[in-house]
Amino acid sequence: MKKVAIVGTGPSWILTPFKDPEMEVWYLNEMEIHNPPMPHRWFQIHSLAVANADHNPEHTKHLAKLKIPVYMQKHYPEIPASIPLPKDVLTERFGTYFGCTASWAVALAIDEGFREIHLYGLDFPVFYMDREPNGYIQRASIEHKLGMAQALGIKVVLPPSSTLLKTPKVYGYEE
Repeated sequence: MKKVAIVGTGPSWILTPFKDPEMEVWYLNEMEIHNPPMPHRWFQIHSLAVANADHNPEHTKHLAKLKIPVYMQKHYPEIPASIPLPKDVLTERFGTYFGCTASWAVALAIDEGFREIHLYGLDFPVFYMDREPNGYIQRASIEHKLGMAQALGIKVVLPPSSTLLKTPKVYGYEE
């Protein structure tokens, strides 16, 4: 079985099954802040200028040292392992509804034929949704891609703390 864990910086990242030999692990953005085990791939799809301006100044220095694929908008000589995210391939197949890095990673996992997609560190608690200006867009675009995965028969695994793909009640049946 081809499985992938897409991992963000939220608290549930610690639940990632790092020792599963069938699991490919992909990190998003500034995962190095947790000093986790080395992943198979890294995603930082902001332009290098935005990554340098909006993120920890050590982040791009960290990316420059990696020997694994680092998905970015294009190859940057400053980050030797950087490769372009296949944006045109993904938008051709999935449209342009991408609100965050995780939605791009989920789409790539679908496109590459993964049969099981796990998300960790992408819990979207209420406090995050209230403080992140694009939190609702991010959540919706991830849920959209996860719904596409499920429609294709791909198993989606979320930690209990995640609010993705959950409602408090089944509308109309649980009052």
